[in-house]
Amino acid sequence: MIGKIWYASMNGQQKGPFYLGELKGKISKNTLVWKEGMTDWAPCGELDDFKEFFTHLPPPLPNTDHTPPDPPQEVNSATPTEVQLMKMKTAFQNCIILLVLSFVAGITALAGGEQTRFYGLLLFVTGLTFARVLQGLKYFLNHFKSYHDANANIRWVIALTVIAYTALSFSVKVDWDELSYSDTFAIIVIIVFVGIVLAAIHTVSLLLKLLKINGPEMKYFRAFALSHILISGIFIGMSFYQDETYTPTFFDTVLDLIPIALLATGFYQLRNSVDTPTPDSGNAL
Repeated sequence: MIGKIWYASMNGQQKGPFYLGELKGKISKNTLVWKEGMTDWAPCGELDDFKEFFTHLPPPLPNTDHTPPDPPQEVNSATPTEVQLMKMKTAFQNCIILLVLSFVAGITALAGGEQTRFYGLLLFVTGLTFARVLQGLKYFLNHFKSYHDANANIRWVIALTVIAYTALSFSVKVDWDELSYSDTFAIIVIIVFVGIVLAAIHTVSLLLKLLKINGPEMKYFRAFALSHILISGIFIGMSFYQDETYTPTFFDTVLDLIPIALLATGFYQLRNSVDTPTPDSGNAL
């Protein structure tokens, strides 16, 4: 038996995975389904795997006035549910926290506090918060856009981000001049290089995929991707011209916050896309 590989849109929610046979009698021709390898969700009536579900329907019962029930009505999956909107509110809040943490980290670095425990803890919390923001982005793409092609990229970026920020938080007290003479320094350099290459590959792939997704709700997410690419290019270009006396400026800190601010704006618009009042909110204390 083929494994549980099918996902279906039921009552506006993603359900699954299912065995193919488990879906029989639970879906109509218009039910949206997806499995790994498909570029997008599609009505199951258009797929060969489900043709036998709808070609052998029983005839009407004899001597009865009952008519077959109408096929179940599918809830428009483009309409956000209350749970989905709550997820977007959480993603927006994480973006705001990330903005604050990034700004404080930038100011701390400008003040010469890069070798303090506070700065190391700040980097660690910033990395975890950025990972949560990326999880919110993944949820948005999967549940609002039915887009799954970027999932692997996001998972890689999350893993590499947590590892990188954790390593940075523990490296603030490391004497790199002394470490450079040790036998392990070459291994550290190789590991860092491989991590940077993997992060660059998956980050660029994710940003390019965001630029290709259509829809009015993608406006600020595309702006986030474009600004991230342009600002990263600016920083890379500056690295070729800086000398040993170069130090980061307040402008660099502000510039680094622009993509996060655009991402926060995108989540903010989504969380306000549908009014979902809390029951008995008027009687809340």
